[in-house]
Amino acid sequence: MAVIAKVYLVLYNVILTLGWSIILVLSVQHLVKKKSHIGLYSSVEKPLQVFQSAAILEVLHCAIGLVPSSVVLTAFQVASRLFLTWAIAYSVPQIQDSPGVTAFILAWSITEVIRYAFYAFSLLGSLPYFLQWCRYTFFFILYPIGVTGELVSIYSSLRYVSKSGLYSVSMPNAVNFSFDFHLFLIMVMLSYIPSNFAREYENITVLLVLARPLVSVEFLPPVFRRHFSGKPVVTSLNVSCFLGLRCPGF
Repeated sequence: MAVIAKVYLVLYNVILTLGWSIILVLSVQHLVKKKSHIGLYSSVEKPLQVFQSAAILEVLHCAIGLVPSSVVLTAFQVASRLFLTWAIAYSVPQIQDSPGVTAFILAWSITEVIRYAFYAFSLLGSLPYFLQWCRYTFFFILYPIGVTGELVSIYSSLRYVSKSGLYSVSMPNAVNFSFDFHLFLIMVMLSYIPSNFAREYENITVLLVLARPLVSVEFLPPVFRRHFSGKPVVTSLNVSCFLGLRCPGF
């Protein structure tokens, strides 16, 4: 059973690596040929929907014990991506050419190519140093770009959602239930409060670098350096699982 599970996880990660590579290549091709982000979403819409939706399997992987990570945290992470993919980018076509959508597509695709390749090689017991370096270094750039893109996309959708009443439910109705999707989006945006973002960014960065010290401390921003004096090194798997940052295979 262990061998079957390992083979399955390797295949899963290889397929997702290839899938996100397709998204990345198509995105870069569009930017090079068109010299504009306009229309980029349309060029990657289908593969983006397919391979991001495939991440639902990662919740199942946790639920059945195939990978050692929190089902709740994983479900939350996957749901947030699916929310941006389907409830925002797909459901509000007016914002598909927003710079925010382009930003999170590029950030997601680079992140996922690295992440799934990292897990595939880890499972095979042959992890290249360069891939390790990318895994724990690109985060500094891709995380803020991705979050900013998500915020810009949600903000751009607000006026269209407000006008159309998309996904909103008004009373009276048979079940006496109301839901304001526009207000819900505002609440989602408030969850990206700068102070919380900065604190989470610092904490995750510290733990990632402690997990596998591939970046010299002197190259870190001053705010992070104070955390490394005399700190023990822990395994990347433990840190990733503790943070809910996608353990190998899911």
